[in-house]
Amino acid sequence: MAVAVHARGAPGTGRPRLAPPQPADWEAGLAALMFGFLLAGIATLILAAQASRPAPAPSERPIEGWVGEPAGVEAPVVAAEPAPPGPTPALEPAPTPVASGPESEPRLAIDGRAQVVNTAGRGVVLHTEPRRGARMPAGLLEGARVTVVEHAGEDWARVRSAQGQIGWVPTEYLAPAD
Repeated sequence: MAVAVHARGAPGTGRPRLAPPQPADWEAGLAALMFGFLLAGIATLILAAQASRPAPAPSERPIEGWVGEPAGVEAPVVAAEPAPPGPTPALEPAPTPVASGPESEPRLAIDGRAQVVNTAGRGVVLHTEPRRGARMPAGLLEGARVTVVEHAGEDWARVRSAQGQIGWVPTEYLAPAD
């Protein structure tokens, strides 16, 4: 008896040889969908971790445009530039305060030294005029030492910083420097 061998089958079995299994289209789609869910889960975890992180502490660098030395550091004195020629607005002289007791604050003297205080470390904004709406894009840091140039009533003093910046500051943020 003769054994017949099929050209594509296994010898002596009579069955065709099977090709290695190939993934179907739906299996490839399922794998891509699972990979997408995995990436979305990782992104959600990263965002949740960032949202629960506390806010960073404020920078210790001074704000650009703000001048002054930290408390206890004396800045070099710089000569001021002369005022440009032209009319200057006349200000009424401030009345001399009368000391009513030991709790009264000392008056800031013209050409006297003062220090920026009472700002909770934030500094004070310089103003072009002695009023709240005339802010300049500059200021003085807490502890900065300034020279008082003039007064506008009891509430405002025009000051010059050691770096030469000049502007008006509410007197509530100034104290005589020692």
